Amino acid sequence: REQLDQNSQQTRGWGSFFINLSYAANALIEMPHPRFDTNSWDIGAKIFRQSKARAALMAGAHRNTNGQGTADVAHLSNSVFHEVHKAWNGINAEITAWQIHGFNGANHPGFPVGTDVVLSSGDGGVSSNVVALDGLFDSTLDSGGTLLLSHAYDSLADNDPLNILVNDSESGMTFSDLGGTTNVQGIYSRGLGGKFVHVELEQSIRFNAVNRDIAADVITQAIVSVPEPSTMVLLLIGCVGICFFVIKGQSMIYLKCL
Repeated sequence: REQLDQNSQQTRGWGSFFINLSYAANALIEMPHPRFDTNSWDIGAKIFRQSKARAALMAGAHRNTNGQGTADVAHLSNSVFHEVHKAWNGINAEITAWQIHGFNGANHPGFPVGTDVVLSSGDGGVSSNVVALDGLFDSTLDSGGTLLLSHAYDSLADNDPLNILVNDSESGMTFSDLGGTTNVQGIYSRGLGGKFVHVELEQSIRFNAVNRDIAADVITQAIVSVPEPSTMVLLLIGCVGICFFVIKGQSMIYLKCL
C-alpha cells in the first residue's frame, strides 16, 4: 500500500494492489472508485478474502480529486491501476476481472422500481458470468427479506433469450448508463479475448452493513463457481520501477507504491 506523509495523508493516491499466493479462484477483484462509490471497497475486500481470488486492485483517490474525472481509473489508460490490471490479467486475459461499482437509483428514474444491481460485460452481450451472477442475486433475500432485483445491460433484441433471461420483459438498453462500455480495463480484457464483469450496486446494498455482506457472499459464489484452468501464470511485469513487494504473513503479499 502507499506510504503516507507525516499527517497520515496520501501523497499520490496510486492505490493498493494485493496478491494472494495461495489463491483458489482465478479472478481479479477491482475497486476503481473506493471513495466515490461508498463502501464498494468494503464489499470488494470481503469478496477478495472469501473467494481467495488471485489478486485485488483498489484505487487510492476520489475519482474527481483534482477535477471531474481526473482520477477516474476506470476511464484512464495512463494510471498505475490500469497498468497493474494489464500486468495481472494474463497473456490472453485468462484471469477474469470482477469490478465493483455503485449507483444511486434516484439518478436513474428509467430503471425498474427497486433495481438493486446492474451487471454488464461491457460489450453489449451477456456472458456466462453475468447470467450466473444475475441468477444468484435474483434468488437472494436482502436484510429486509425482499428479493434483490438484478438486471443487466445488453444491446440484444428485447426478445432475445439471453436478454429475457437476465431482464425478463425489460430492454437491456434501459441500463446503458451503467453498461461500462467505455471502461478501459474491460476494453483491454475483451481485446485479448478475455471476460470482464462490471458490477453496479445500488445504495440500498452499499449503505447497509448486512446487505454488503450479502452482496459479497453472492459475488463470491459466482466467482468460485468458475472452473480453475489447469495451468495459469500470474504476470507481474509492468510494475518494475513503480512498486516493490512487501511480505505480509505466510501467503499474502502486497505492492507498496512509492
